[in-house]
Amino acid sequence: MQRLVYLSLAAVLLPVQMISGFLYWGYNDWTRWGIGWLTLDKVAFVHTAGAFAILCFVIVHIYMTTTGHTVTAHVRAMITGWEEVSEGEVQEWEKAGHRQPTV
Repeated sequence: MQRLVYLSLAAVLLPVQMISGFLYWGYNDWTRWGIGWLTLDKVAFVHTAGAFAILCFVIVHIYMTTTGHTVTAHVRAMITGWEEVSEGEVQEWEKAGHRQPTV
């Protein structure tokens, strides 16, 4: 799921934002560019919807960092590269029947 979200963000949402922002910027030249049929309402809706989607992504992303053992556990793990796990605690991947990776 995470890979699909990042792919859609990078391959769809950000280019849509850039294109609609460029169209906003060049509104006075639309007829010269041959896109006079396009309305500012449509571009504004697409640009605003994209901005709302990015905002939702950021809010959910920040919220997900607070869902660890403590509020800062996931942030600490991102910075240090290590996550503290209590001895005997069963991890999600262990519950699924996967073998522990060997290093």
